[in-house]
Amino acid sequence: MRAASVVLGGSVPVSIPPGIPLSSVWVQSPKVGNPSIRVLLVEMAWRLVKFQPQYQPIQKWHQALSGTNKALKKKAIVAVARRLLIDIWRIRTGRTTAQEVGLVLSD
Repeated sequence: MRAASVVLGGSVPVSIPPGIPLSSVWVQSPKVGNPSIRVLLVEMAWRLVKFQPQYQPIQKWHQALSGTNKALKKKAIVAVARRLLIDIWRIRTGRTTAQEVGLVLSD
């Protein structure tokens, strides 16, 4: 029996030995997108944690963001940053308002 060669995530071929089911193979996908924008979004998310704790994604991830587990904090802040980007897009395209997504704008 030969090893199966599979391309996961559309980038790197992975050789799977015989007898190992494909469902048990996990490959972390590479970071995609502009690194500068990713950094800015994460920084914006940390500012929201401090200055707008009522924002719904921050409320959802509050326990993880206030805990001591660094890996979980990182996962949580990336989730908040992703949701923030989606909400900014929804606001800019007129699909919603800042107040509807729970953001308080100052003058």
